[in-house]
Amino acid sequence: MISVRGLTHRYDGHPVHMNWVNGYAPRVWMAGYGPKVLRLAGRVADGIILQFADPDLIDWCLGFVREGAKEAGRDAATIEVMSAAPVWMADDLTVCREHVRWFPALVSNHVVDLINRYDPKELPEALTAYVGDRKGYDYKHHCEVGSDHAEFVSDEVVDRFCVVGPTEAHRKRLEELRRVGVTQFNIYLMCGEEEKTLEQYEKEIIPQFGKK
Repeated sequence: MISVRGLTHRYDGHPVHMNWVNGYAPRVWMAGYGPKVLRLAGRVADGIILQFADPDLIDWCLGFVREGAKEAGRDAATIEVMSAAPVWMADDLTVCREHVRWFPALVSNHVVDLINRYDPKELPEALTAYVGDRKGYDYKHHCEVGSDHAEFVSDEVVDRFCVVGPTEAHRKRLEELRRVGVTQFNIYLMCGEEEKTLEQYEKEIIPQFGKK
């Protein structure tokens, strides 16, 4: 072990002390979807990263985070919650969806992993059902707009996992996320026109939430 809080620990049998730490404790973030890692995050982490923008699923996840925090005698309200997902702002939902459909396909890799480790009854159908028609995932086209391996992802899943549509739809979704406990929203800028997306959020989204 090595020190992250200015203490001395042993690593490969040798004492290690980072003098430059000076008591500083870097914040520890964890990412995951399953009940075990979510409870662990509640017990030990400063923040949890949830890779989707579905308020209902995030609320389900945070239930386990709060359980873990209670087990450890921690205040769950001190744990930061990040929702991370791609966005596309436009009036035409068809265009929006095709720019971000790759993301639920990416998440499906984690969902399949969960299904292999948990009784399906322990997991919400809203998270697991969509992988039933999944034929596989080609990492040569990872995070690629228009990838064939994303064809199994329905519009309904795209709309739940990502943030798409006109400006007001983005404002509404982010407000829903805030209400269930999300404290940070991380845009996955892998859809094209990244600078435009940032400008749209700077002008049309951030000011609304900067007032809260």
